[in-house]
Amino acid sequence: GDYFPSIAASVAMLAEKSAAYVQGGQANNGFEYLGLDFVLSSVPDEGGEDSTRRKPVAYLLEVNAPPSQDTATGLTHAEELHDEVISDLLRLWVLPHLGIESSRSENGWKCVYSPPSLLKEETSIDVEEKPSNLIVPSKAAILNKIRWAMFEKKASKEYESSWHKEEVVGEENDRKSHKCESEKADSSFDADSFVSFVRSQFPCFSASTITSLSSAETPESENIFLESGGGAQVPLVVVDAMSASLMNRDRSVVGAKYLSEARKSIASLLAGCHRDDEEVQNRDGEQAVILGANATSLLDILARMYVENELITRDDEIVIASENHLANVTPWIKAAESVGARIKWWTATKCQEQQSSGTEESSSVLSDLVTERTRIVAVSHASNILGRVRDISAVCSLVREVTMNRGHVIVDGVAAAPHLLSRGSQASWYVVSLHKLFGPHLGCLIGRRSIALQVANIEGQLSNEKLCREYEMGTMNYEACAGAIALKEYFNELGIKAWRRSGDYEGVHCHSQTQMVQIASTQASGDQVVERSSALSNSAHLSIARTCIFQVEIRLLHSILGYLRKISRVRIIEDVGDMKVTLDGGCISNSINERRIPIVTFVHELIPSSQIVEHCRNHGVICRACKFLATTKLWDEMNLNEYDG
Repeated sequence: GDYFPSIAASVAMLAEKSAAYVQGGQANNGFEYLGLDFVLSSVPDEGGEDSTRRKPVAYLLEVNAPPSQDTATGLTHAEELHDEVISDLLRLWVLPHLGIESSRSENGWKCVYSPPSLLKEETSIDVEEKPSNLIVPSKAAILNKIRWAMFEKKASKEYESSWHKEEVVGEENDRKSHKCESEKADSSFDADSFVSFVRSQFPCFSASTITSLSSAETPESENIFLESGGGAQVPLVVVDAMSASLMNRDRSVVGAKYLSEARKSIASLLAGCHRDDEEVQNRDGEQAVILGANATSLLDILARMYVENELITRDDEIVIASENHLANVTPWIKAAESVGARIKWWTATKCQEQQSSGTEESSSVLSDLVTERTRIVAVSHASNILGRVRDISAVCSLVREVTMNRGHVIVDGVAAAPHLLSRGSQASWYVVSLHKLFGPHLGCLIGRRSIALQVANIEGQLSNEKLCREYEMGTMNYEACAGAIALKEYFNELGIKAWRRSGDYEGVHCHSQTQMVQIASTQASGDQVVERSSALSNSAHLSIARTCIFQVEIRLLHSILGYLRKISRVRIIEDVGDMKVTLDGGCISNSINERRIPIVTFVHELIPSSQIVEHCRNHGVICRACKFLATTKLWDEMNLNEYDG
């Protein structure tokens, strides 16, 4: 008790000097929990009658905010005191702000400092008008406050993400009470309304179609389609465009325009929503957009051209990611075997790291595999099994640097494109299949023009259309091209719908509404092809659509993962973090929006996957069990050989 006046004076001085910087309690009902260390001593009592008498003094040694458990003494009496302090803080501050009354006494707590009433009021007084005894925060303090706010926001999102992994899907009250972090980032976004609008665009989800797709025990329930790996459903605007094309065939006029406009639409759709359409079209000369039956056939043609034009020889090396779909594996293995080149495997786990047998070598670190002899690096933008998005930019930078621009990166974007609507701009080649992107059965291979000329062994001037035809075989599917043009219209419409419903997209400026030309669906003509394309020139709407798709998908992904992680006998097949570009770097995309796409693969210890699929289908949930054309290496790495899919 003798030291209390000195301790109280130090605490009051600390509170007064820091009041301008610590005002959380007024802004958010928060408080600062500080641990103050004092050195207890004494000084001569100069004002006293007895000159030999000493006065108790407490010197403030340090302030810990908050106190660290790492330095706790562990002494019983000390820990009991700490527990009592925390209990009182909860009772005196936290519980009252939650509307909970406590009947306990204040245990002798005393207020040693009250800030001026001016600090408690919400006032708009200028700094110059404030009393001079108040401390004006410096610019550095303001910047630190901003940095702290940004850190709190990031930490809050990470906490929300972790917390939602533990949610059990189907608990309706919890679902309504706790929003996923993507919705909290934009409270104006109505995910349920957006989903309803999206479903209304697909004939598949009409009431008359639901029962025919499944043997659901509750026909009145809405069908849930989770099987886009085998092909996504198609929106009505794409169906109408393809039907109109079939009703009016004119190959020399309509067909040619469909082909040209389809190339532009696909390139613009996959530009990542970072460029205006005009810029994409101005860069047409820098890229070749090659169309074909599907991604598999296009990659097969590409690999054969590398061999035929001697871009892969006996002394060269080919690096293949084990998480690839076989479409981006088999052609390169055949190419290597035909010329005697060496195959190296970039594995998803360390289980096969640094193994070497014959002409093969494997590692989970890409930089261990790429040498000056590497000519092909075949990777996935996102695996159709693991769902983890890879850092294509880092992959391309490594290959370009080590091979001195002689190595080419071939990216399979089939699984990633429907969710990201973007491609690796630095990749040598990027392939997609539109039937998994809500479009027709049509493959698209986008390559840099300089590389396309090199692979085709062409020198001199050549138009892009003629260059693409060097890779394309036979008559193009013009009906599919019509659908590809309409596909961009579908995504554009999603952005328009979300933009009209929300006032929070003011930062995304839309182009003139005169561009939104009404498209007649009764018949197709050459002029209407041009109109349809011009109506879709708003990249801002595509950017909004991309954001909305992410917000809806992340909520669904967290719900499914949260449910599956609650089941002890379920094993989720997912990325374990071993796959890296360099030993000290990562492989996962740095963008928070592109770390994982909603592809969930799992197995049950006791129940065959085929039975799970049958049960889900009987309850209106469409999914699939198989190997999804994954490599044998990935199957081995994930220990999946004992399962039926």
